[in-house]
Amino acid sequence: MAVVLIAALAACTSSSPAPARAPRPAGTVDAERFRMVAGNALAVSRPDYRIELGEAFEVVRREEWLSLPVVVEPQWAGVPADPWLRRRLELRQSAVSGRVVLPDLPASRIRRLFGLVGGDGGAERRERARALLDTLGSGPALTLVIEFERGMSPAELNREGWGEIRRALLSPRTVRQPLYWATGSCASKGLPSTCDEVSPVAQFHAWVSLLRPADDPTLRQFGLSLAQLRQWADTAKVYGSIEIGVGAAYAKRLLGRDGVKMVHVVGAELDCVSNDYACTPLRSPS
Repeated sequence: MAVVLIAALAACTSSSPAPARAPRPAGTVDAERFRMVAGNALAVSRPDYRIELGEAFEVVRREEWLSLPVVVEPQWAGVPADPWLRRRLELRQSAVSGRVVLPDLPASRIRRLFGLVGGDGGAERRERARALLDTLGSGPALTLVIEFERGMSPAELNREGWGEIRRALLSPRTVRQPLYWATGSCASKGLPSTCDEVSPVAQFHAWVSLLRPADDPTLRQFGLSLAQLRQWADTAKVYGSIEIGVGAAYAKRLLGRDGVKMVHVVGAELDCVSNDYACTPLRSPS
């Protein structure tokens, strides 16, 4: 009966990529390589969360298991996020078998949204977004997911006047697993410190350049593959970005900007001083 069930499952999934499998035992997994490979794979594969691999977070070995503390907060939360939204979790990998135990991160509406980036747009969607921004007024600080009309290289982004993009979506919706990279301390990511001042595309490329075929079984446990990562690193395109803590007026200007397909509001926090139940913005809307 078990053999029949396994065969049936294999037939149902034959058109999809092979399921992730842990690597065969091959000695031990190096602690710093665990941080560099698995830690970044977690951050790349979960664009709906901001995941910190802080430099002060040391990899701990407990018997056969390597453990890396990570601080996680939802992407829609403001910066800095409220303390109750920040969670300290644990990413673990067996140093013997290579099996990864992922922290519990529920799927979110934002993650499904990333799968639509690069898809069909429409004037009706844009009008609905503009109407929502009109109702929000100037009080809330917004978190936005910005869709570009097409993927753009870092050079094209500079020519179009986008300036520094810190949180980049690096794949269109044709990719089963959306790819994401946020700039930050390269040392915390296990990368050379020389990459601290470069774009998210360049940091992503620096990470992929350090990966080896032996890392592929680990990557597959995050829904990634080395071949896929190398393809998108070579393509070096940005398909969208995430902006945090901006005003509704700025978001409406983005909707009218050339090269922008859609602006999604995924979070709103009051950024104001309350006085007699009225909200006085702390800053002029931008």
